[in-house]
Amino acid sequence: MTKENIDKLESAFQFKHPILKGIFFLPNNKYKGNKKTTSLNFNTRLVEVKKVEDSENKFQTGNVELEVSNFDSDNDAEINKHPYLLNVIMQAEFRWPNNWAEEKVKRFIKVNAASLLFSYIRPIISDITGMSEFEREDLPFIDFSKSADK
Repeated sequence: MTKENIDKLESAFQFKHPILKGIFFLPNNKYKGNKKTTSLNFNTRLVEVKKVEDSENKFQTGNVELEVSNFDSDNDAEINKHPYLLNVIMQAEFRWPNNWAEEKVKRFIKVNAASLLFSYIRPIISDITGMSEFEREDLPFIDFSKSADK
């Protein structure tokens, strides 16, 4: 096995401390099925982009949010299909070089940013559901590159 210095492998796509922007968990007392939800959806949003220029670095920053939910708030019939309603939103500021093409930035946001934020959401959902009357929801790894190709 070859050891490599992490500084040489650092990506140009960086982030700052992710923060929890929203969380919602509500048991559904009308639900009569099994105690585990299997239908989770996610949505990745680029909230804001800023160009930052100083003498050394020319880059852009953007706040990216990932929302994971098991319901569509506009669909009452769907809401009653779940043992509980769950929604978690994480956000982080990401940074990338100014000279990156727009398509490259979009792909990094949809794949890399979403993957990173999902890794912060996963234990939150596991903890919340594990402390409830329902089965613990342990989220699998997600291949976000499949959704980026659409």
